[in-house]
Amino acid sequence: MGNRKMARGWVTAGGLLLLLAAAGLAAQTWRDKPATAWTAEEAEKVLRDSPWAQKKEIRIARHRDIGDRLPQPPQPGIPPIIQRRPAERIIPSDFVTYVVRWDAADPVVQAFARLEELGQRGTASALAPPPRRPADRYVVTVVTTQFSETGEDLLDALDETQLRLYARLKTRQGEAAPLEVERVRGTDTAAVHFFFPREQDGHALVVAGIEEAEFKLETRRFKLNSKFRLGS
Repeated sequence: MGNRKMARGWVTAGGLLLLLAAAGLAAQTWRDKPATAWTAEEAEKVLRDSPWAQKKEIRIARHRDIGDRLPQPPQPGIPPIIQRRPAERIIPSDFVTYVVRWDAADPVVQAFARLEELGQRGTASALAPPPRRPADRYVVTVVTTQFSETGEDLLDALDETQLRLYARLKTRQGEAAPLEVERVRGTDTAAVHFFFPREQDGHALVVAGIEEAEFKLETRRFKLNSKFRLGS
């Protein structure tokens, strides 16, 4: 009898261990696996929501929609101040959503390679991999993942000169403007690639021990700032 109870106890303990092992496997993420074992969802998460990729939502300021501004003919019995008051309609807030990505990170390179390996070329293309990674450049990519309700993209209003003027890459070592920008616009993607120098005034922007880099794109109309963890 005692042996049966002991056997049941071992079975129960064994089942518990199996459940805990299964839960541990389920809790694993891209952080716990080599890149070659990532699922498509995990690779995409690296490119959308990780220390090197951040979602940013920018509110588009809308002005009041003023109705007919033309003076109305006076009407008997209505005070003039009321007659001149135009109709107003508040337009609801609208948003544009971006993913700002540090393309110099090894996991980002590995995530794009993994999506290609899994046959997810459409997903990879929509996330706008940089066309090149020059050895003397850091590439920061801003991907438009959701346009406004009216189809507006705030980056469309900026030409190449303005993008280079308003964008900055900042670390504790210094701050640099992009040397070049490249815009991508297709049926399934919209993005801007910013190519920053790895050195500024003879000094490396990123050196051993620097844990953070900040990308800033600030105009009169909006601010798009992201801080990246350079370690894993």
